[in-house]
Amino acid sequence: GGTGGASISYNPYYVSPGGAGGDATATANSAALAGGTAMATANAFGGAGGASVFGGDGAQGAANATSSARTQKGGMAVAQSNAAGSSGQTLSTAQTGFAFVKVGANAQVGYAGSTIAITQGGGSGEAFVNPGQSAYAFTVSLPDKGYAASLIGGAGNVASALLGPRDVVFGASILGTNGGGQTSATFDFNYHGDLLLGLIDDQPSVSGEFTIVANGVTFLDQTFTDPSIADSFFQDHVIDLGSFSGPAVDLTIGYNGGFGAFDFAVGGAVPEASTWAMMLLGFMGLGFAGWRRAHAGARSIA
Repeated sequence: GGTGGASISYNPYYVSPGGAGGDATATANSAALAGGTAMATANAFGGAGGASVFGGDGAQGAANATSSARTQKGGMAVAQSNAAGSSGQTLSTAQTGFAFVKVGANAQVGYAGSTIAITQGGGSGEAFVNPGQSAYAFTVSLPDKGYAASLIGGAGNVASALLGPRDVVFGASILGTNGGGQTSATFDFNYHGDLLLGLIDDQPSVSGEFTIVANGVTFLDQTFTDPSIADSFFQDHVIDLGSFSGPAVDLTIGYNGGFGAFDFAVGGAVPEASTWAMMLLGFMGLGFAGWRRAHAGARSIA
């Protein structure tokens, strides 16, 4: 945004402040649909206020920055927004899909700040550290066993629930804010069975609202103001989200406001290969029996 006009009045009895700086808006979009990396960065800087001899400098202009990155086949999507101004908003969103799991990450603040959202699939994700942005969200779909085990670390309850030989981690995420942010991670996949959410660990001073929405229904909406209570909730805590009959699971985990961060994983057990084969043979047998009954009935009528 442009610099505000200066006040050149030298009369102390006539207060004339400098002009307000110009507003700034930046939007960046990036897509890589063949498996590559997509990176979008939006930077917006409100113009400086104009100078004044007696009336005070003018206000800095507002700044709004929005970035969006989208990939397929598990490619990394990085969206980063930076804004500096007297007011505004900052938003970053990222999406990717890998195999049968689609994931998204959203980070935003209702002021001129900095946000980052990263998604990727089929390998390792981000480390559980505070990158310093006003709000940040990192999500990985179908992470490999090494990354899942490293992220879960010493959280014994979560490890027992999600790292068994028949367990599959559909996705993992890190959500955090450094004041007044809104973050969320989304997971969209096909699954029949009992779904578990493992809250692995938290960084100090977690406060704010924690939400779980499954297939459009709010499963949990809880606000934390006492860090000690938040510590006991977010550290090594397994939440049973219930049994899903499919075909699709649409899950959103949100963290709004406050200060702090936490990481988590979503997963469940899948049938053994022999069980799948027996179920398939059973369905085929039922179908064949039904065909025989229908065929026999047709011959009787004839």
